[in-house]
Amino acid sequence: MTRVAVPETGAAVHGAQCVWNPDNDGAAMLRMKSTCERCSASLGLTDRAFICSFENTFCPQCAEQLEHRCPSCQAELVQRPARTRSPTEVPDQGFKAKLEKLLV
Repeated sequence: MTRVAVPETGAAVHGAQCVWNPDNDGAAMLRMKSTCERCSASLGLTDRAFICSFENTFCPQCAEQLEHRCPSCQAELVQRPARTRSPTEVPDQGFKAKLEKLLV
């Protein structure tokens, strides 16, 4: 993970980490960071937030002040998708899912 100093604030911005989920066919998923990397505002799973391609995460107010450009990589900041549940929660395994698993 890389660490870059943000010139405007002096705060450290941490590079993104993809999280591998073995239950998701080996696909990586977004790491939903819980705070803005510029002002440390709290960001929940369903809160509006902005990310760059390295998943540096900013609150709407900081993204606006930064003109939707990441201070670390200069990439565009886009709205982060909302997540309705934590990736550590286990979804209910209904009859259909159990049957499909047995037949595969």
